[in-house]
Amino acid sequence: MLKKKQKRQSLSDYLRYMHMLEEGYSFRYISNHYGSDEKFLKVLWQRYQELGIDGLKKRSYFRSTPEIKRQIVLDIEKNHLPLHAASIKYGPCTTLIVRWLR
Repeated sequence: MLKKKQKRQSLSDYLRYMHMLEEGYSFRYISNHYGSDEKFLKVLWQRYQELGIDGLKKRSYFRSTPEIKRQIVLDIEKNHLPLHAASIKYGPCTTLIVRWLR
């Protein structure tokens, strides 16, 4: 199975996707028609709902310390915090958090 190469998406693309979700389009529809990752869209949607348009902007580099990593991992494990919620609460991207959980 060949995977489509994803084009680089801009803030205006993300904003268009959020408006489509508000209009009732599904994550799968947007993913299939615009080549965006469905899981990533769900994270963007959550950030958009919590932070507005600022949640869609590219975030700066997250510098972590062992204490912060430990706090995030413990919060996820103890409180069953979803990855996207931890990403919004603490700042690092979900990919980075998954690496720490391993």
